[in-house]
Amino acid sequence: MLRILILNLLWIGFFMALPNKASAQKTGPAEMISIGLLVNEVNETRAINSANSVVKRINDSGGINGKKIKLESRLVKGAWGAGSSQIVDLVFKDKVIGIIGALDGRNSHLAEQVIAKTQVLFVSAWSSDPSLSKAYVSWYYSVIPTDDQQAKLLATSIDRKHEESSKILVIHDGSYDAGQSLKSFRAAMTKHQNFKIQTLEILSFNEELEWHKKISESELDVVLFLGTSLPLVQIHEYILKNSGKVPAMYFNLAASASLEFDNLLSQKPQNIRYISNSQSKYSKNPGKVEDYVEDGMMALITSLQNTNNDFENIQKVMSEINFQGVTGRIEFDDLGRLKNAESQLKIITPQEILK
Repeated sequence: MLRILILNLLWIGFFMALPNKASAQKTGPAEMISIGLLVNEVNETRAINSANSVVKRINDSGGINGKKIKLESRLVKGAWGAGSSQIVDLVFKDKVIGIIGALDGRNSHLAEQVIAKTQVLFVSAWSSDPSLSKAYVSWYYSVIPTDDQQAKLLATSIDRKHEESSKILVIHDGSYDAGQSLKSFRAAMTKHQNFKIQTLEILSFNEELEWHKKISESELDVVLFLGTSLPLVQIHEYILKNSGKVPAMYFNLAASASLEFDNLLSQKPQNIRYISNSQSKYSKNPGKVEDYVEDGMMALITSLQNTNNDFENIQKVMSEINFQGVTGRIEFDDLGRLKNAESQLKIITPQEILK
């Protein structure tokens, strides 16, 4: 307890020491506009490639009001809080005009605390933690549907298609993000009283026999996967071999964005259902981090283009943007959340996406 108290005091001191507002980047006719990108190890390569693709496309077409974009990317890894120096460097050293965050929920909260003090735009392009928008930081925006919005869709779909089923096994990876997703799903399922929810945490270091035993002891009609680091192929194979009937398996955006999920899809399973965006036919990566990074980048770039180089106005302009992104309509509500996200999501099967 003492150690936690000391760490909390250190964090409070760190954020209190930050200036209340970062000095706006001075841009002359020949200068570049710097945009920051924060990534984690899970999506580092895909997120950076997507952001670089957007930067090249915009720069090749003339940049932002004649100014070229420079991308400053930082990898956030290690213990929670380890990315604080990268975030601060982006703001004060690299003088970024805005930051795209392809981060987990806990590090997104850390970034949010920095932007609350420095008033640099932050666009979340991966964390779906709904508590981020509830911090009421007016410089925070998100282009990804929240866990609450995803859970509502999952709960409705499960209830509608599995009326006679009553047992749901939620398998998650024990991460903070998966915990937030589980909390949202439980809340959404309170309106559907005929279901019993069981949970199973599978950590990366668990032996197969451990979770084999737990799954075999679980009653399941429907399985829901939450998190990015589950051995999905192995779990799927085990359930198919050892379950009396083949249960329907659902995946939230995080679970279906993992490379392991791509491996599962390659086996053309018949019993899986996953969340995708309604605009998937326009995208090569429906529901993947590449799409959300692209939409996050374009939200920031569109806002910068609409300021006519008056960057002091950027927050107001961002709150009013409305354009068609690769994942759907990009428009924000008063809390910086994606507006009407539920209407832009759907539950699909691999067979549907291949049509």
